[in-house]
Amino acid sequence: MGDSFSRFQDRYLGGRSVLRYLMVTVVLVSFSILTTVISQLGSRLDKVDVLFFSSQEKSYASMKQKAQEEMDRLVERGEDHFGEEELDALANRVMRTSGSQAFEDIRKGQIWRLVSPMLIHMDILHIVFNMMWLWQFGVFLETRFGSWKYLGMVLIFSAVANVVQAWFVGTSFGGMSGVNYGMFGFLMMRSWLHPDPGYKLRKEIVAWMLIWLVVCMTGRMGPVANHAHVGGFLCGGIFGSVHALRAGAWSILRRRAEFRSAYAKREQSLYQCAVCGATDVSHPERSFAVCPADGKDYCDLHMPAIEDHPKPWCSIFTDWGNFLAIECHSLGFSLDGIARPRDCLGWQLRQKIPRILW
Repeated sequence: MGDSFSRFQDRYLGGRSVLRYLMVTVVLVSFSILTTVISQLGSRLDKVDVLFFSSQEKSYASMKQKAQEEMDRLVERGEDHFGEEELDALANRVMRTSGSQAFEDIRKGQIWRLVSPMLIHMDILHIVFNMMWLWQFGVFLETRFGSWKYLGMVLIFSAVANVVQAWFVGTSFGGMSGVNYGMFGFLMMRSWLHPDPGYKLRKEIVAWMLIWLVVCMTGRMGPVANHAHVGGFLCGGIFGSVHALRAGAWSILRRRAEFRSAYAKREQSLYQCAVCGATDVSHPERSFAVCPADGKDYCDLHMPAIEDHPKPWCSIFTDWGNFLAIECHSLGFSLDGIARPRDCLGWQLRQKIPRILW
């Protein structure tokens, strides 16, 4: 087992340890868990007051003074009976420390407060879900950009998300979700504008992250830093768009538009359903695709289920070879550098088994 891991480390990680290869992600997860333990799952946030966007002890003293002033003003006006709506309005006025007031401690030189709120988590579900997405996106990006560039991305996403949340809402917030949505926005725009499989996101992840963003904005999930989510998401989307354009996305988009224009003006069909004989020209309202089981064209009305056409026995070698290639690529191992195609199991099997069997 030790020898196998050493060969894996030397071949795919360039001799570096896993800790060094994913240094930033591991450090962020470790410090987030440590901060949550110190704060006793958010019940003793005073112990991590130095990590908030602004000192919460000063905010509490200011809120107490503002609350007393508001109460005195209402009593003078004869409004000594407070209903639920009045109490909510009073609490919102008192607890709102936003705008320029939120940057009081930062202007005094405490610059770390711009990014340190990402390490604070309020409960067990908060830390578990944020660390899950941090690992999901962090491994994806750090293995592609390296630790230092990835660290810069994290700090920028965190600063933008925290500033937006503090300016519009207040400073009583924390969590890695702004950074996670920044990385998600980067990957979503990068994969949408440039069809590079190295940045491909599964549709389930895209759907889940967007649905969760909207659900949190409805207010049914309790107090959530929605402005941090949106700020991080937009910042990551801008970074992803710029990165895709620098990688040649503009020429790809132009060729894609030219192909769609030529495809719309074509006279000959590209697909013909093997069941009904319909083509994409005669029935433009239908969608056509090639069935992976038998390689024939079908329309959306007659596309057979995969179970109806079982794969040949040898397809297991194709699936396994593709699985290894996808796993290597998802960990950031380029086939033209570290992982050589001729060393892959899938490549060797394709040379030994006749092409017709595949």
